[in-house]
Amino acid sequence: MISEAFIQELLRRVDIVEVLRACLDIKRVGSNYVSCCPFHSDKTPSFTISPTKQFYHCFGCGAHGTAIGFLMKHYNLSFPEAVSRLASSVGMLVPTSTSASSSQKGDPESVLSPLLNKAVIFYKQHLSNSKSVIAYLSDRGLSSDTCQRFDLGFAPNSYQNLRAIFGKQYSSPDLKEAGLVSEGRNGSLYDRFRGRVMFPIRSVRGNFIGFGGRVLSENKQPKYLNSPDTTLFHKGHELYGLYHNMSFIRHERAAIVVEGYIDLLSLVQNGINNVVASLGTSCTTAQMKLLFRYADTVYYCFDGDAAGRKAALRVAESILPILVDGKQVYFLLLPEGEDPDSYVAKQGCDDFRNILFQSKPLSSFLIDDWRVRFQLDTVEGRAIMIHGLRETLLSINAPIFKISLMRELSVLTNIPEEQLLSITDAGRFSSSDTSSVVDYRGDSSNSKSYSANIRDNNRYRVPSLAQRIARLLLSKPREISNFAFPIQFLDIQDEDFCSLKDLILVLSELSPGSNLDDIHSLLVSHPRARWFSKVLSLDRIELSRDEWMAAFRESCLALEKYYLESKCDIFLEKISKKTIDSCEKDQFFLIMNRLQDLKSR
Repeated sequence: MISEAFIQELLRRVDIVEVLRACLDIKRVGSNYVSCCPFHSDKTPSFTISPTKQFYHCFGCGAHGTAIGFLMKHYNLSFPEAVSRLASSVGMLVPTSTSASSSQKGDPESVLSPLLNKAVIFYKQHLSNSKSVIAYLSDRGLSSDTCQRFDLGFAPNSYQNLRAIFGKQYSSPDLKEAGLVSEGRNGSLYDRFRGRVMFPIRSVRGNFIGFGGRVLSENKQPKYLNSPDTTLFHKGHELYGLYHNMSFIRHERAAIVVEGYIDLLSLVQNGINNVVASLGTSCTTAQMKLLFRYADTVYYCFDGDAAGRKAALRVAESILPILVDGKQVYFLLLPEGEDPDSYVAKQGCDDFRNILFQSKPLSSFLIDDWRVRFQLDTVEGRAIMIHGLRETLLSINAPIFKISLMRELSVLTNIPEEQLLSITDAGRFSSSDTSSVVDYRGDSSNSKSYSANIRDNNRYRVPSLAQRIARLLLSKPREISNFAFPIQFLDIQDEDFCSLKDLILVLSELSPGSNLDDIHSLLVSHPRARWFSKVLSLDRIELSRDEWMAAFRESCLALEKYYLESKCDIFLEKISKKTIDSCEKDQFFLIMNRLQDLKSR
C-alpha cells in the first residue's frame, strides 16, 4: 500500500499543468488553464485546470481530480501504475513495504509528524526558558510575536537533549528518519541540532517537515544547519515561509526570495509579507516552479558581495529553461556588506521597497553580466560571446522573451537579429535560413496554394486556423487597415478565436508610424501574451503583397467555413433533441447551402 504522505509529497512536487499539457492542447485563461475535455465529446473548452489548487474539473461531464486521477482515467491505469508513472517523471521512487523501518512499513507522515511536532514543542519550551537566546533574538530585532508566529525554538548545547521527551523511543530508527538524531561512527545516537536557534519548516499544507538551525556564535561553523533529506523533507523542493505567506503572495501575485531565515522574519516584521527564503540553497529549479504556481512576478534578493552576485547569476541562468511568457523575474543586489535584515534595520522597509522596485529584470541582469564578462569591442570577443552563450540561449522556451532578448543582444553585438537567431539555432525566424522556413508561397510549377501548403502536416506541425490567420496578419501588420476583416466570423466561444479577435483590435489601433518594436511591446504587455507568444513561435512566412492578399482571402473563406460548421453543429444538436424551431431550420438550410458553395470552390 502506498502511503498518504508519499502521495501528498508526489502531488506537491508535480505540476498538474505540465502533466496535462503532455496530453491536451491547453490554453491559459486568467490564472487557470482550459481545454476541451478528453472524457466526453466537447467542442468548446469546458475542462478547467487550476495550477494553484492542483486539480482539474470539467463543467461539462463533471470529471474532477488530481494529476494521479487524470492519468488513471486518460490512460486506463491502475492507481499504483499512475503513481509510479508520475513519480518517475519527478525522480521519486515509490516506497515499498520491504523496509525494516516502521516509518516505511506504515504511513511515514503518521509516524514522523508526531515526532516533529514533539520536537517543535520541546525547542519552543527551551527558548522560553533561555534568557540569553531571547536577548540574542531581540538584538536581531525579532519580537516575541514574530518568534511565536513562526514557532522559533532553541536546541540546548548537549548531545542527547531529546532523550528527555522521547525516552526509549530515542533509539528508534524513526527519530533518525525524521532528521532529529544522527548516528556516530560507533553506532551511538546523538541530537543533530545542538546549541542552535531552531526554525521549524512547514510544508505548503502546514505540517512540520524539518528544521533549520542557526548557531549563536558567528565563529562557530557551519552557521546554518538544515534537516537532512527525509521521507517528508527535501531541501531543494521547499521554501521557508511559503505556508505562512502564501495568501499575501497570491493576493499580490508577486514574491520576494531571500536567502536567510532571519532575513525573512525581519521583512515580515516590517510589513513586507510576500516573502520566502530558499533554505540556504541558491534556489533550485523545483523551488522556482513551486513559486511560479502562486506568483507572476518574482524578486530575487541577494547580498551585494561577490558570492551573492555569483549566486544570482546561477539562478538567472537556471530560470531560463522554465520561464514562460507572462512571468517576470527581477534581481536585487544589495550594497556590499548588507543583507535584507541589516538593510531594513538601517534604512527601513519603505526604502527597501523603493530599491526593490528599481531591481533589474532578468534580461538586463544577464546582459549587464555579458557586457562585463566578454570583450565586446573586438570581433573575436563578440564571436567568443555568441559561441559561449549558444547553449544558454537555446535553453530559453519563452518565445516573446527570447525575441526581445535577441533584440537587445543584437544592439550589444552589432550583429543583425536574424543572424543571431540563425546562429543560435532559432533559424525558423530567419528569412535567410531557407532550410528551416516553410515556403508558404507555393511551388510555381504545380501552383500549390498557400492553404495546401499549411495542410501538409507530414513534414510540418499544423497550427490551428486562428493561429495561422494571426501569423499571416503579423507578417504584414499594417495591411489590416486596408482590408475589411470578417470579424463577425470570430463570434465563436473558443480561446483561439477570442485571442485572434483581440489581436485584430490591437493591429487596427496601430498608429501609421508604428514599427515592429511597438507591436512586440503591445503583445508582450497584453493579457493574451501567452497566446501571442505561441503564434510568434510558429514558422515565419515571407510573402509578396499579391501572395499575401491571396492568402488573406483564402483565410477569410476558411474562417467563414469554420464558423458556419460550428453553427451547423449547434443546429444538428437541436435537431437531435427536437428543440429546433422553424426559424432556426431556415437558418440551418441557408448555412448548409453556403457550406456546399464553399466546398465546391
